[in-house]
Amino acid sequence: TSGGVRFSMLAALRAFASEKLEQALERAATEARHAGYYVSLGKKLAADVDANNDARVEDRLALEVENLTAVIERARNQARPSTGVVTMALEAALALDAIVAQRASASEQLALLDRALSLADGKGVAARVLLRGHVARGEARRLVGSFDQARVDLNTALDLAAKESDAAGETRAHLGLGSIALSTQKLGAAEDSLARALSLAENARDDVSAGRALSQLGKVSRLRRRLDESEARCRRAVELLTRARDQRGAGRARVELASTLLSARKLDDAARVAHDAIDALGALGGLGDRRSLVHAWGTLAVIEVDRKRFDDAESAATRAVDAAVKVADRKAEGLYLGMRASALHARGALIDARETYAHASRTLFDVGDDAYGAFFTAALGAVHAALDDVDGASRSFALAERRVSTAERPLLAFAVTTFATLLVLARAGDAETQRRARDAIKARVDEARARGGAFEQSEEVRFAVRIAQTALGSELTG
Repeated sequence: TSGGVRFSMLAALRAFASEKLEQALERAATEARHAGYYVSLGKKLAADVDANNDARVEDRLALEVENLTAVIERARNQARPSTGVVTMALEAALALDAIVAQRASASEQLALLDRALSLADGKGVAARVLLRGHVARGEARRLVGSFDQARVDLNTALDLAAKESDAAGETRAHLGLGSIALSTQKLGAAEDSLARALSLAENARDDVSAGRALSQLGKVSRLRRRLDESEARCRRAVELLTRARDQRGAGRARVELASTLLSARKLDDAARVAHDAIDALGALGGLGDRRSLVHAWGTLAVIEVDRKRFDDAESAATRAVDAAVKVADRKAEGLYLGMRASALHARGALIDARETYAHASRTLFDVGDDAYGAFFTAALGAVHAALDDVDGASRSFALAERRVSTAERPLLAFAVTTFATLLVLARAGDAETQRRARDAIKARVDEARARGGAFEQSEEVRFAVRIAQTALGSELTG
């Protein structure tokens, strides 16, 4: 029972029981009854998890992981599984998806769905079940960064939704496609998909899907610097998701609202909303919620930097790093280590800033993010310069220049090289040299704007500028 003790059957006893069932010619019937019971239970519990975000229901569903996984593995071990057996396996995977998404890594979630969907080819599984499977796998692929494969799944889901006139399935697929477009900075495609999802959700009076679409549309508006529109969308999203008792969705919408208020320079409101998001997500405790907490704490760190509350910024960045470590998100770990280093740098703790910048750079280089790794290496060079370590500064700037040349993001690459120049010359150069350096930086900014087009929309460039401004204060003015 929920909250009670459950004993596992010893492997020897399990093998003995299986042999007896085989001898009595009852194995297939017993396995079918087992699958029917646990898939039915799993579907009910998964629906409760989606509707109520209740940790107790998640705990109850978690108790059935072994039983539901057994349904999938038995189907995979059959040479020619029937349509019914394959359908049960896919339904089992979808029931587990409700908690795997919160309590395991995205790669584990993807592996589970891959195993179940691989059985379904040519087996005549009902289109609505396949649709849900492709939407779930599309989301898992998005989380691991396999955007092209995720689009394939979600477009397959759209085709199935059209054939079945399944508006709810179409809504979920458009939400997923909008998320992918946002992740890849394709703002026009994101707005189109999310607006379609919102329209479908509003027609169905589905507050949860409408709220989630509005939250992401708020991000699109923010990236396009339409901040009043972004704030209105995010506040409406929080309202709808709170009314629907979707605490998880409301918490994530609050993170987006805090980011918008930060961009609008409403810093006190932004801090309050970020704290509300942290409280809401922290109360849930699932892995997916902890992923969201990484960004909630990180957003709060940026807010506190802009409020010049550097001790609070360091504390929030440290919490973001700790949360990133717990969910094995090494890129976020590196980014927020860099934010923590900038707060240390701003309040003059140069030795600690030097070590933390170095840690941030190593972490980002390890995960292949040469652009941000190079940026924090350049910031490390600034600390060396402040400590009168000319050799250390030279080594850091040389490494930053070398590594950024392999980066795929020219807008951030410009930040590394120009800030590297300014950081050292602002302290070491004479007035004429500094003037020439600033002229060169302006030219590089103009070049990046002309080449990149999306310069003003680039979150990572604004993040880089904020880090540099925090670390050097008035030295970057002008």
